[in-house]
Amino acid sequence: MDYLEFIARVTSHIPDKGQVTVRYFGLYANAHRGKIKKASLEAFPLRMVEEELRPIPAKGWAEMIRKVYEIDPMVCPQCGGTMKIIAFLTD
Repeated sequence: MDYLEFIARVTSHIPDKGQVTVRYFGLYANAHRGKIKKASLEAFPLRMVEEELRPIPAKGWAEMIRKVYEIDPMVCPQCGGTMKIIAFLTD
């Protein structure tokens, strides 16, 4: 089958503009899709990738400010000690 014939076969499934379609019969039926999904999962089982993928830790706001402005917002401007966050203002 050449590519033009393939495209012709695929585009034959696209309905005309405004055409009412019935999607619960034949290949488009929910039962058929379930059978296909079950068969594909049996043929190609999914492997667990949760252990392989680790979430990338989000950088804190203080680290981002330090990187952009080259000033550490957690250092006290008076004594040079490390400041502690006691609250956040949300308004």
